[in-house]
Amino acid sequence: MGYTYYRLMTMIPPDATITLGNVTDALEQRFSLIQSPPAINVQEKMCTLDWSNWQFRMYWEDEPHVEEESREIAKRFASGRADTERIASCNRRITTAADDDPNMDHFNHYVFVMEVLEAFEGIYVFDPNGGKFTDE
Repeated sequence: MGYTYYRLMTMIPPDATITLGNVTDALEQRFSLIQSPPAINVQEKMCTLDWSNWQFRMYWEDEPHVEEESREIAKRFASGRADTERIASCNRRITTAADDDPNMDHFNHYVFVMEVLEAFEGIYVFDPNGGKFTDE
């Protein structure tokens, strides 16, 4: 059985103003502060952070199934929260995945990405592997 390293879902409600461009700008600013920053490449709905031997990927999703899956996540993992309905309304999201990192050589890079995402107001960062929101 495989394991997807550093997987997150950033769930975005309709009233949130976040864009992939905003995220990319924030990532460029954050990673400019470290030695050996990644090359950040943006395509239409994808952003990659490329190191010489490792890649972290972010995908912008706004298809109709996103809101349906948000309702399912809210029902299953957020039923006791005051903001369950808002979570259920999320119609956009950013999902992440990365190359294998069994020795956790890039764990800090993942944490930096998570911190960048969590800094945006009005969004929800969900860990699908653990079934928890990062603000819990």
